[in-house]
Amino acid sequence: MFSYLLFTSILLSCFCGRYAPDERFVYILIYNTQLGCTLNLFWRDPNIQLVLHDCFVYVLVYGLMCTTNTYTKLFALIISTAMLTTRLIYGRCIFLWWNQDRNIDYDVIILIMTILCCFRNTSFLNNFVCISIGIVSHFLRDAYENSLLKHIL
Repeated sequence: MFSYLLFTSILLSCFCGRYAPDERFVYILIYNTQLGCTLNLFWRDPNIQLVLHDCFVYVLVYGLMCTTNTYTKLFALIISTAMLTTRLIYGRCIFLWWNQDRNIDYDVIILIMTILCCFRNTSFLNNFVCISIGIVSHFLRDAYENSLLKHIL
């Protein structure tokens, strides 16, 4: 499924990137992340995949909470919906193939960000905060036992 979604993401980013010339840096990062993911389908190196995941998180947060470009928001909305769907279907993050669990807190956060993205016209976060979230995500485990919602409910 990951390779199918990766291919779809490449097509989608090519389409959206054509209509977002002011976000050239973001799309260069997207294309390079997609290329890295494609190559890592053969290498299967977890360290490379973790760095690519950090880039993915940054782009997702940037698209959902920072950019005002309609096409970049559209890209982020489609990718976040696909991510949430696969996390529900497979019960885990398919980007990090070795992870056999998921923290439902992340699902709720991404769902809220996705909904907010549909209704916002201004930026909720600045680019530095989006980068920081991408970096911090590198150190957070996506495991059910780490879920705050699990402990509350």
